[in-house]
Amino acid sequence: MVFTIFFFICIFNPAPAPSQPSPPNNRLILGIRTIAPPITGFCYAFMDTLKESSNQSITVDPVKILNQYKGSFYSRYIGLLRDRFARDHIDLECGPNSISSGQLINPNSNPKKPFSEEITFSQSFYTTGIKLLLKKELAQSLSRSASSNLQENLKRLKVGVIQDTSTSKQLEENTVLYQSVPIGSINPSNSKEGINSLERVLSALDKNGYLDNDLRIDALASDALILQSFLEIGVEGSGGSSQQGELIYIQNRPPYKKDYAVFPSKEFPSPDGNIYLPGLKLEDYAIATKKGTSDEAWLSGIISNSLNNLSVPGSKLKAAQDKLKPFETGQTGTGIDEEDKWWIHIPTPIAVAGVTALGAIIVALLNPQLLREMFSALSTRIKPVGSPSTSRKITVLVQDSTTNKRIGGASVSLATSGIPLVKPTDSEGVTHFSFSSSDNTIMLRVEAKGYAIVEMNRDASQNIIDIRLQPVP
Repeated sequence: MVFTIFFFICIFNPAPAPSQPSPPNNRLILGIRTIAPPITGFCYAFMDTLKESSNQSITVDPVKILNQYKGSFYSRYIGLLRDRFARDHIDLECGPNSISSGQLINPNSNPKKPFSEEITFSQSFYTTGIKLLLKKELAQSLSRSASSNLQENLKRLKVGVIQDTSTSKQLEENTVLYQSVPIGSINPSNSKEGINSLERVLSALDKNGYLDNDLRIDALASDALILQSFLEIGVEGSGGSSQQGELIYIQNRPPYKKDYAVFPSKEFPSPDGNIYLPGLKLEDYAIATKKGTSDEAWLSGIISNSLNNLSVPGSKLKAAQDKLKPFETGQTGTGIDEEDKWWIHIPTPIAVAGVTALGAIIVALLNPQLLREMFSALSTRIKPVGSPSTSRKITVLVQDSTTNKRIGGASVSLATSGIPLVKPTDSEGVTHFSFSSSDNTIMLRVEAKGYAIVEMNRDASQNIIDIRLQPVP
């Protein structure tokens, strides 16, 4: 009788399945390539979705990946291949990493072999193509050329391309169509690390296309998303952070849209009707991980579960993906977004102050003597004619300093040229400011419930400002 009962208990209560593998200390390190802010935003949304989809109490810590820098700290894909307990190890990588880039050769492997033999890619989360960043006059010339002459006109251009990328590989395989100039990093005599390839090509654009060896390029070829980001947002510099192994390898740069354009784009469409350069393949972006680890299957599973949210309307990841599309087509900056209507979000005290100021102006108009005194005082504060205003667009990201969690609903006040702008952060902890100013600095004040107030002065040329708030008891 006892044996029979024990038999049925075993049938209906099988032994628990072995627990899923998990990273040491339940901590994953996510490498994020920061070459283009829109894709960086997607990677942070992926990080949040990954934590939610894992069904485990894991921590995901983001680190920045050096963009096209051939140094020793967090180079693209290299961090995946480090020993798990090495300082510069990462568990997975997000960014503009195309699946085809797995065919690139790992410079550190011996014997040399493609990355695809050592790393694996998830399903694609985005598809892009290759375009050109070039002077507006050249873009206009290409756009106005006859469709039958387009290939001939493109062939005349010396197209700069960052060495050891899937873009450079495609152009080098299409010498009949394109005259490519591969641009790699260089090693100055006083440095072991070398100078970033991206910095070299951007410096060339700043110098009317001339490289440091007097070679000149007419355009930069890269993924559409990256080039449109350079055009609209600019480039986030390294900031000299020794934590990422950088010195000054990438400098901050404002948007290139004043003198440059992307071809093909909405503004300068291709005469053949294509939205990308002819004769080149599309690129599928995916999440990269290392092959052959004990938790490879588990990690692949939670990545797949996270990316499945792309098919869920209204999900955080789907919303982040949708924000990439205007950069793909060059349709950014059309009209005023709701988030840019900062006056809608002005707190009541500031609104009252504005009404009070308007009342004071009306009183002044009725009093000529007071009006003369106001103009006299104002004349001492007006900037000289030699300080023209510059149009700027700044993105502010607010995060918890201890958990890196995005802080939505934070009040961000920006003051420049004496004009205050106040806007809240969205659910992703992000807000945007568009303004004109002749000042070289801006003053920021950030307030959020449960956090200490932060006030700071920052360089007005920065396009992205990352602010960390300290929680208060």
